[in-house]
Amino acid sequence: MQDSGTVFADACQSLCISIRSSRKPLTPAPVALPLVQVVKGRDGYIIGSRGEITLVANAVNERPGALWGGNGLKAGRLLDSFLQREVAYSKAPDAMVWKAAAAAAAAMRLDGADLRRMNDYLAVALLARAGFAGVKDSALPHPFPAPTRRSSNPVAVAREKAKAGSRG
Repeated sequence: MQDSGTVFADACQSLCISIRSSRKPLTPAPVALPLVQVVKGRDGYIIGSRGEITLVANAVNERPGALWGGNGLKAGRLLDSFLQREVAYSKAPDAMVWKAAAAAAAAMRLDGADLRRMNDYLAVALLARAGFAGVKDSALPHPFPAPTRRSSNPVAVAREKAKAGSRG
């Protein structure tokens, strides 16, 4: 005959295992996320809507929750700090990162495929930071058709011409 302590412990074990095994897994709800992009317009580079994407979080959200003054970082340096996972990665809100991207795009005179690629991958990085890891650039909405030319940036155009000349 078993002692009452063993009977009690066996019952606790059995009931606790039953509770644990009966729990339904947590399924995060899908979230509709508005997206933005840097757009080249008549008056320069602006932040414009890109539509929205509905996703289920699959990683820890690392977006900052407090206001941040930028710590003296401006445009390109802030964007570098974000992309290299330095202070701006953990402190800069999305809007500040996009503003820095617009300034960097203006300084580099990005357009066409170069601007679209920067927009695509910055959106992917910001989504990953927000807990939506694994989103590919091809899954993002594109409100504008893909550019038909590579770029009108003078440096990029010269590079493309040099490549084409060396092939022929």
